[in-house]
Amino acid sequence: MKKVVIDYIDNKKTEIKVSENTHLTYILIGLKSGEKDIVIRMEGKQAKADLIGIFIGKNNTDMKVRTLQHHLSPYSVSDLVFKSVLYDQSKFSYQGLIKIENEAQDTNAYQKNDNLILSPSAHVDTKPELEILADQVKCSHGATVGQIDKEQIFYLTSRGLPQKEAERIIIEGFLKSVLERIEDKDAYDKVQKIIEQNL
Repeated sequence: MKKVVIDYIDNKKTEIKVSENTHLTYILIGLKSGEKDIVIRMEGKQAKADLIGIFIGKNNTDMKVRTLQHHLSPYSVSDLVFKSVLYDQSKFSYQGLIKIENEAQDTNAYQKNDNLILSPSAHVDTKPELEILADQVKCSHGATVGQIDKEQIFYLTSRGLPQKEAERIIIEGFLKSVLERIEDKDAYDKVQKIIEQNL
């Protein structure tokens, strides 16, 4: 069974239980200040969850997100990729925990947070964590914080593109890899439209 959820930073907690043979696609959108706590409980064998996050901060936007990928059953898979694009004085804070219980053998869990800073006044604080109590697991996490590559800008502007348009193309490319993880066409189109309207 497939399930798609589109959610927003709204100062509320979201908790979802993923049962046996269920594939959840959870999409979190952040466009304004606020906090979000997300708990994804992998409660059945062969349960799968794709967690996708797109955050666009402008002006003084301050977004805080905390996630828990909680594996309670064997052969479950969770895959989280969150990306933020930060303009002006915006801030993004992310804290994510993968917790694998002893009975959740043969689990596969992944967590990645990539951030693109477009202003010297923007700020990112990212803290991915693991808590593994099982022996047979595949588990990894990572985070990156960077700026637009000036060589890429130079390459595009030297071919006649205005700088703003060149920057937009690079930002769209940065977000495209996470957008393409959305298999459901209606959800893909909706999220793509949100991105286009807010860059």
